[in-house]
Amino acid sequence: MDLVTAFKALSNPIRLKILDGLQDPARHFPPQDEGDVEVDGVCVGSIQEGIGLSQSSTSDYLGLLHKAGLVTVKRRGQWTYYKRDEAGIQRLAEMIRTTVRFELLENGSARGLRGKVVIDVADKAAATRRPAA
Repeated sequence: MDLVTAFKALSNPIRLKILDGLQDPARHFPPQDEGDVEVDGVCVGSIQEGIGLSQSSTSDYLGLLHKAGLVTVKRRGQWTYYKRDEAGIQRLAEMIRTTVRFELLENGSARGLRGKVVIDVADKAAATRRPAA
Protein backbone atom coordinates (compact mmCIF):
# COMPACT_ATOMS: atom_id res chain seq x y z
CA MET A 1 0.00 0.00 0.00
CA ASP A 2 1.27 3.45 -0.96
CA LEU A 3 0.54 6.21 1.58
CA VAL A 4 0.44 8.95 -1.05
CA THR A 5 -2.18 7.09 -3.09
CA ALA A 6 -4.20 6.33 0.04
CA PHE A 7 -4.10 9.96 1.19
CA LYS A 8 -5.05 11.11 -2.30
CA ALA A 9 -8.02 8.74 -2.26
CA LEU A 10 -9.08 10.01 1.15
CA SER A 11 -8.61 13.68 0.27
CA ASN A 12 -11.82 13.87 -1.75
CA PRO A 13 -15.13 14.29 0.09
CA ILE A 14 -17.05 12.17 -2.43
CA ARG A 15 -14.59 9.27 -2.14
CA LEU A 16 -14.89 9.58 1.65
CA LYS A 17 -18.68 9.52 1.31
CA ILE A 18 -18.45 6.35 -0.80
CA LEU A 19 -16.09 4.67 1.68
CA ASP A 20 -18.33 5.67 4.58
CA GLY A 21 -21.44 4.48 2.73
CA LEU A 22 -19.87 1.08 2.08
CA GLN A 23 -19.65 0.59 5.83
CA ASP A 24 -23.47 0.30 5.98
CA PRO A 25 -24.54 -0.08 2.33
CA ALA A 26 -28.21 -0.91 2.96
CA ARG A 27 -28.59 2.45 4.71
CA HIS A 28 -26.59 4.58 2.27
CA PHE A 29 -27.31 3.14 -1.18
CA PRO A 30 -30.54 2.18 -2.97
CA PRO A 31 -31.43 -1.52 -3.30
CA GLN A 32 -29.82 -3.36 -6.19
CA ASP A 33 -31.36 -5.93 -8.50
CA GLU A 34 -28.47 -8.41 -8.44
CA GLY A 35 -26.13 -9.58 -5.70
CA ASP A 36 -26.19 -9.38 -1.93
CA VAL A 37 -24.58 -6.22 -0.53
CA GLU A 38 -23.15 -8.13 2.44
CA VAL A 39 -21.71 -11.00 0.38
CA ASP A 40 -20.96 -9.47 -3.02
CA GLY A 41 -20.73 -5.78 -2.24
CA VAL A 42 -22.50 -2.82 -3.81
CA CYS A 43 -22.82 -2.51 -7.58
CA VAL A 44 -21.52 0.59 -9.32
CA GLY A 45 -25.07 1.56 -10.36
CA SER A 46 -26.31 1.66 -6.78
CA ILE A 47 -23.27 3.65 -5.64
CA GLN A 48 -23.75 6.03 -8.58
CA GLU A 49 -27.41 6.54 -7.74
CA GLY A 50 -26.62 6.97 -4.04
CA ILE A 51 -24.06 9.72 -4.58
CA GLY A 52 -25.66 11.31 -7.63
CA LEU A 53 -22.76 11.26 -10.09
CA SER A 54 -22.30 9.89 -13.59
CA GLN A 55 -21.24 6.26 -13.95
CA SER A 56 -17.84 7.26 -15.35
CA SER A 57 -17.10 9.62 -12.43
CA THR A 58 -18.28 7.00 -9.93
CA SER A 59 -16.07 4.37 -11.59
CA ASP A 60 -13.08 6.74 -11.49
CA TYR A 61 -13.61 7.38 -7.77
CA LEU A 62 -13.98 3.68 -7.06
CA GLY A 63 -10.89 2.91 -9.15
CA LEU A 64 -8.73 5.16 -7.00
CA LEU A 65 -10.17 3.71 -3.78
CA HIS A 66 -9.31 0.25 -5.13
CA LYS A 67 -5.81 1.31 -6.20
CA ALA A 68 -5.29 2.68 -2.69
CA GLY A 69 -6.27 -0.70 -1.21
CA LEU A 70 -9.37 0.63 0.56
CA VAL A 71 -12.02 -1.34 -1.36
CA THR A 72 -12.22 -4.74 -3.00
CA VAL A 73 -13.71 -5.43 -6.43
CA LYS A 74 -15.76 -8.45 -7.42
CA ARG A 75 -16.97 -9.03 -10.99
CA ARG A 76 -20.00 -11.22 -11.67
CA GLY A 77 -21.07 -11.25 -15.28
CA GLN A 78 -21.84 -7.69 -16.33
CA TRP A 79 -21.90 -6.44 -12.73
CA THR A 80 -19.03 -5.00 -10.71
CA TYR A 81 -19.37 -4.90 -6.92
CA TYR A 82 -17.36 -2.96 -4.35
CA LYS A 83 -16.86 -3.56 -0.64
CA ARG A 84 -14.70 -1.88 1.96
CA ASP A 85 -11.40 -3.68 2.36
CA GLU A 86 -11.27 -3.71 6.16
CA ALA A 87 -7.87 -5.42 6.15
CA GLY A 88 -6.53 -2.73 3.80
CA ILE A 89 -7.97 0.02 6.00
CA GLN A 90 -6.29 -1.58 9.03
CA ARG A 91 -2.97 -1.75 7.12
CA LEU A 92 -3.30 1.94 6.32
CA ALA A 93 -4.04 2.75 9.97
CA GLU A 94 -0.96 0.79 11.02
CA MET A 95 1.20 2.55 8.43
CA ILE A 96 -0.01 5.90 9.74
CA ARG A 97 0.68 4.85 13.33
CA THR A 98 4.23 3.79 12.51
CA THR A 99 5.07 6.48 9.95
CA VAL A 100 3.29 9.67 10.89
CA ARG A 101 3.95 11.32 14.22
CA PHE A 102 2.14 14.39 15.48
CA GLU A 103 2.79 16.99 18.11
CA LEU A 104 -0.16 17.52 20.44
CA LEU A 105 -0.73 21.24 20.81
CA GLU A 106 -2.25 23.08 23.77
CA ASN A 107 -5.58 23.56 21.95
CA GLY A 108 -5.89 19.81 21.33
CA SER A 109 -5.01 19.95 17.63
CA ALA A 110 -1.99 18.25 16.13
CA ARG A 111 0.71 19.21 13.66
CA GLY A 112 3.57 17.40 11.98
CA LEU A 113 6.41 16.69 14.38
CA ARG A 114 9.81 18.33 14.09
CA GLY A 115 11.33 17.25 17.36
CA LYS A 116 9.38 17.97 20.67
CA VAL A 117 6.80 15.88 22.48
CA VAL A 118 4.58 13.60 20.45
CA ILE A 119 1.33 11.81 20.98
CA ASP A 120 0.96 8.33 19.59
CA VAL A 121 -1.83 8.58 16.99
CA ALA A 122 -2.96 5.04 17.82
CA ASP A 123 -3.46 6.01 21.45
CA LYS A 124 -4.85 9.52 20.99
CA ALA A 125 -7.76 8.90 23.35
CA ALA A 126 -5.38 8.12 26.20
CA ALA A 127 -3.16 11.08 25.23
CA THR A 128 0.01 9.20 26.07
CA ARG A 129 2.90 11.56 25.65
CA ARG A 130 6.41 10.39 24.98
CA PRO A 131 9.64 12.17 23.98
CA ALA A 132 10.35 12.41 20.25
CA ALA A 133 13.06 10.11 18.93
